[in-house]
Amino acid sequence: MSTTRDVSTRLILQGEKEYRAAMQQISREYRVLESELKKVDSDFEGQRNTLAALEARHKALNDVIAQQSQRLKTEKDALENARKLQEDYARQAASARQALDELIRSTDDAAKGTEEYKDEVARLQSEIAKNETAETKCAQAVANHNPDYSIAQVEHGGTHGTISYAADRWRNGGATISYADGVLTAANAEEINYCYILQLLENRDIKGKRVTLAVEADGELLVYAATWPTEDNSSINSPFFSNGMRLRAAVSSLGVPAFILVLPQYDSTPVALKNARLYYGAYNVITLPPWKEPDLTIERSKCTDYLTRSSAAARYAGDGGDTTSKVRVYIPIGKRMRANPKVYPSSGISISVRVQTGAYNDTNATINNVTIDNFGLLLEITGSRQIINSPYANCTVIINTPLLFSSDL
Repeated sequence: MSTTRDVSTRLILQGEKEYRAAMQQISREYRVLESELKKVDSDFEGQRNTLAALEARHKALNDVIAQQSQRLKTEKDALENARKLQEDYARQAASARQALDELIRSTDDAAKGTEEYKDEVARLQSEIAKNETAETKCAQAVANHNPDYSIAQVEHGGTHGTISYAADRWRNGGATISYADGVLTAANAEEINYCYILQLLENRDIKGKRVTLAVEADGELLVYAATWPTEDNSSINSPFFSNGMRLRAAVSSLGVPAFILVLPQYDSTPVALKNARLYYGAYNVITLPPWKEPDLTIERSKCTDYLTRSSAAARYAGDGGDTTSKVRVYIPIGKRMRANPKVYPSSGISISVRVQTGAYNDTNATINNVTIDNFGLLLEITGSRQIINSPYANCTVIINTPLLFSSDL
């Protein structure tokens, strides 16, 4: 009789439990590190320019940056592990099905009545079922961010060119939207040709992979299986569903994958959207894995946007204000953060300013405000002394202090 390695779905459940525990621990540690940053500022109140204060702040900030790097590594490792396990379980299920087919084909009718034959058939059937269940579990582990819209964007409606964010990680492309209880109601109010909500995906490895897109629209489950495009500025579209919607997988001109829900064309009827799903592998309405409520703690962590800079070169953005101790500068980062971020630290900043008539240095400047635009951050910096020689001077600003920008929810 053929033998096949017995694999239990317990491995998947255990791996998921460890991942969730790791992410929750990282979130707790981040809150502790934030408190430590605040404590450093409090401990050195009035002496923030001393070497001890700068060293303490530098260490606390580096701890935050290292912790966030670990968070990103944990997410990446978990995703890669889920993908590999899914492929492994799919192979084992296929092997067990092949063994069962061969057993049935090669066994004569008399032998099929024996207990040995019945036991082997039952074992192989059990093996197939366990591996298929495990494969489905892995597929669920690679779903998109914030699939049920349960995390509302902190700057609901903040502009992104002509686009705005409707719910965190979901970008609104021309729709009129409202959000309540995990349901995003979207309408093509202008009755235009192409109105949508979109989610950019961090995982670029998805390009060229077989995937399934799904969403519940007005209670109807829409499902589309396809191979994700690979070329920049390319896309694939589902056929039109009965309600006029389409599901779309695209690659932006910058090479970033995008999952797009396209609203009915020229139709202003509101559509209630919930439980948007993205799975590796091909499924249909019958075989699609059942909806599983996401862990809100983990989804919040995924949806928080971070940017770290060990140093930064900024260009003068004009209008230093009424005093030459203030300067507005711009840091290009090549993307748009989802909300105006907090910056750590915000005071005791070391900067070097180069202007036409010389150089100005300050080791105790303050970042008063950070504003996002499509491609970077606009910072308002106030020095403890003169830092430019004219409110309208051309200058280059070097920020020497490590900085962490965080778009918290």
